[in-house]
Amino acid sequence: MKFALKKLAILLITAIVASLFGFLFEHLIPGNPAIAILGPQANPHNIKVLTDRLGLNKPLVDQYFIWLKNMFTGHMGQAYSNGVPVRSLIAQNYAETVELIIGSQIIALIVAIPIAFRAALKPNKLFDRLTTLVSFSFYSFPPFVVGPILVLIFAVKAGILPASGYVGLSQSIPNNLKDMALPMLTLALGSFALYSQILRAELVSILKQDFILLAKSKGLGKYKIILKHGFRLSSLSLVTISGLQIGTLITGAFVVEYIFQLPGLGTLIVDSINSKDYLVIQAVSVLVVVAVALVNTAVDISYAFLDPRIRK
Repeated sequence: MKFALKKLAILLITAIVASLFGFLFEHLIPGNPAIAILGPQANPHNIKVLTDRLGLNKPLVDQYFIWLKNMFTGHMGQAYSNGVPVRSLIAQNYAETVELIIGSQIIALIVAIPIAFRAALKPNKLFDRLTTLVSFSFYSFPPFVVGPILVLIFAVKAGILPASGYVGLSQSIPNNLKDMALPMLTLALGSFALYSQILRAELVSILKQDFILLAKSKGLGKYKIILKHGFRLSSLSLVTISGLQIGTLITGAFVVEYIFQLPGLGTLIVDSINSKDYLVIQAVSVLVVVAVALVNTAVDISYAFLDPRIRK
């Protein structure tokens, strides 16, 4: 219990620090939101009136504490560009980003785990060398390179998957999965490469331990040994790398959303930057940082269940 409370306290501190930096960094964006909102009607009088109404004339410290209070109470204000509540914009767009990240990781793990098992059972053989070469090749390509290549292969040449478009999961599951296939695969390739190599290296090391040799001498099958003993021990490294990957996955998801024109948080934040919509940028930025910290906290707490010795 103390272990979990300590991690949650660190999470709270992280969230507050992240909110401070997120708030300050957004104010470094050049330009005046009032001018961007007013457009052709941006004369000195209108700019002053709108600046006063938005509270941008107040000291930065006052603006921060007002904004922080509103964030904690769920009142994130209204977007400068269209007057829609920021909370509503986030609620309308977060599901696509979450689906993209979770779906890509399911694909990556489903492919990576059996390949790592097979490679670890016969290290340095042809299959192991081949999968290592393929994994490092995938890992070296960023999503903004992988995405167009997959579109060219599966959408343009083969014509079996759509290059863009989005149907909500609640509207049609088959059409949703078809639309999300290429974005998920684009984000999954880098994770697959990382997971398969980390898991393979851990399993190769574990399979050399004395208790594994003892299990073999008792006549246990190799797949039973690797599933019952090897995978549980190696799962610590897999869980760790999954937690560390979450920040990369979120930024990668934003890039993928922009490439495939998906209505997610990535598209929302890009549009908000273009319109200098500080409130939306701040809210999304802080929520992303808190989400990363929350996932890493959950990973830290999960260690105590995977290996009780860590609680001490």
